[in-house]
Amino acid sequence: MEAGRLASCKEGNYIGTEAPYGYRKTNPSHKVYTLEIVPEEAEVVKMIYNMYLDGKGSRAIVTELNRMGIPPRKSAVWERPSIKKILENPLYMGKIRWQSKSSGDTLYNGRHEAIISEEIYNAVQDRKENSPLARVSDYKTVKNYFHGIL
Repeated sequence: MEAGRLASCKEGNYIGTEAPYGYRKTNPSHKVYTLEIVPEEAEVVKMIYNMYLDGKGSRAIVTELNRMGIPPRKSAVWERPSIKKILENPLYMGKIRWQSKSSGDTLYNGRHEAIISEEIYNAVQDRKENSPLARVSDYKTVKNYFHGIL
């Protein structure tokens, strides 16, 4: 079964059960599954990428989308994990990701149209990799409560 799923990915088919925000799943012909852009949602995806590249973090993006009254697909309000998923998903640049324990992630060209360019996607990944990690304040020190028990 896994070999069939991998072969499908290599052909550019979308093998997920539900389409990500910005797309709807379509079945144009037998054994061909792809994604079609939902224009209103695609504009929101572009906005998320642009806000992130303009220096806003996921919390600020969530606040802005909720303030603007833009509804997410499955909940009442936007949340940070949704933004993180959108920013990290290569699907938005037209790629299908195959994740394997042995070889890691492999990207294949998808049959679907990209919402953002590869350059924008890569710029976001560069910013994510080069941003300083969250620092722990002195009063919020990390403690191992089991230290010294064993």
